Amino acid sequence: MPDTEESIEMNVPAEKAYKLFANPEEIRHFIPKIKRAKKVSDTRARLSYGFSEGAGELDMDLVEAQPHERVEWKYAHNGFTMRSVTEFQSLDSDRCRVVQRYTFTAPAPSPTTLMSAPAGAIDQLALHALSGRAPITLRRAKEYAESVA
Repeated sequence: MPDTEESIEMNVPAEKAYKLFANPEEIRHFIPKIKRAKKVSDTRARLSYGFSEGAGELDMDLVEAQPHERVEWKYAHNGFTMRSVTEFQSLDSDRCRVVQRYTFTAPAPSPTTLMSAPAGAIDQLALHALSGRAPITLRRAKEYAESVA
């Protein structure tokens, strides 16, 4: 599984940063293209998104939550799966480091895909797109967290 990792320092306590990433309704403020997030249950949220290619809905499931330390979400759509693990490291009472890791898996390629693309190419293309977005997401999360502090 290809993965990517990004980190950023925020001028908010780790507890506040954790609440931001653990609350599905807050993520629309910093994840580009998410139009709405609605909590469906204690462990599931439904995201409405809009891209130039189209709009739709995507469910995300809470895999693990360690308050103020770590939150893990799993997103699955059309055979693709992405896991987002976010950890919060307190630097002092008013600052923290947020480390976010994404892991992405694509469905098994079809025989047609195998003939036209090298093994793992789809995963690598997905990783390229994902790694380009991770720093943007963290910068937007930092701006949002510090603006509502």
